[in-house]
Amino acid sequence: MSKWNKTRRDPSRTYQNEEEAKQLRASLRRVKELVAEAAEGNEEAESEYVAIINRVEPEMGKEKRKELIRQFRDAVRDHQRQRGRSIR
Repeated sequence: MSKWNKTRRDPSRTYQNEEEAKQLRASLRRVKELVAEAAEGNEEAESEYVAIINRVEPEMGKEKRKELIRQFRDAVRDHQRQRGRSIR
């Protein structure tokens, strides 16, 4: 079945490029690793995270970028808190 037929049967569905989807999944895995690394004290994790979000969406606005960085820092704090509770 061709892509045209798939779209014709379900016109509201969008189809993502497989290579692009693979890169996004790899970036997501790396972000999860960076949260854990930052919680461990790796100070370079945040700058690597910023590089990833710039690569994934280069035309992102300043406000959106600030919000994503805030979310990253919140995730790091949550990870640290969870780790602290499991030690006790």
